[in-house]
Amino acid sequence: MEKRQIDIKRDSGGQTIIGSEADGAVTDLFEFDGKLLAVKTKAIYELILADKVDPQRENFNLPTDIQRCVLNFGSESELVSRILLMSKILLTGILPTIDHNRALILIFDGLLELVALQNEILEYCKKETEVVQEYEGFDVTQTPLFSR
Repeated sequence: MEKRQIDIKRDSGGQTIIGSEADGAVTDLFEFDGKLLAVKTKAIYELILADKVDPQRENFNLPTDIQRCVLNFGSESELVSRILLMSKILLTGILPTIDHNRALILIFDGLLELVALQNEILEYCKKETEVVQEYEGFDVTQTPLFSR
């Protein structure tokens, strides 16, 4: 059976650039829950291959992979390294009888919640600092009550 052009394109090797150079290097690449995650030093990307989007191979113009940034924190982040990457090591090395896929889904969901909480804490601290600076810079003698 002769291969179609799209089959040749999809079956051939290739390379891809994940994210941007600003995200750093890829430090880990793994699959769970049908997703392929690329962990970079400053971000985590999901890679979606063309055959996942178009399994019948009907759209020749579809790129070989599609990427989306899942998290703006990567392996340099203490949360990512201590929660996601360490859990992955523990699951494969020490706890082989646990359902790895289900565990990683729960771990990743928890990581997303913790990152959201961390962002809220940082935003709160920023607002608190602004209010304190505004209060400390307030000159009571410039108010209408004291300017008479």
